[in-house]
Amino acid sequence: MIFKTTFQTGFCDINKDKKITDRAILKYLEECSGRHSDTVKNGVADIIDDGITWVLLSWNLKVLNRPSYNSELTVYTYISRTTKLYVYRDFEVYAGNTLVAVAESVWILVATKTMRPVRLSDDLIVPYNPESGRSAFDFPDTGLKESETYDKVIDYYIRKTDI
Repeated sequence: MIFKTTFQTGFCDINKDKKITDRAILKYLEECSGRHSDTVKNGVADIIDDGITWVLLSWNLKVLNRPSYNSELTVYTYISRTTKLYVYRDFEVYAGNTLVAVAESVWILVATKTMRPVRLSDDLIVPYNPESGRSAFDFPDTGLKESETYDKVIDYYIRKTDI
């Protein structure tokens, strides 16, 4: 099942160039995930009483175009695959008919008392009607190729404050 919701970019979602930030996009994706889970009765309000909750493990975001302030964004999400412990959720973000971002995320169900992973049951996954074989990263090649040489290369050392 593909779930769809819309958002309006606000003042707190843009940078100095009046373009949406990565953080804002990720916020919309997380909100869309929650709304999707709410529709199948697996949202935070539904499962917290059972002593379990969803935890986001990782993101992979590719921004193709940055919409500006006050743009209406349509976010599509679906479960692309599952394992015994992990749910892989993909996203497509559109501004009008233009694909502006794609993302994939990995989620795990955790017992709130023990903070240990919980195996995913069919009862939990079936309502999402996973879109097996589909991936948000399956989009046409833009024709852009990575450069073989670079004019400037710098070494970047990760500091403790970066983490």
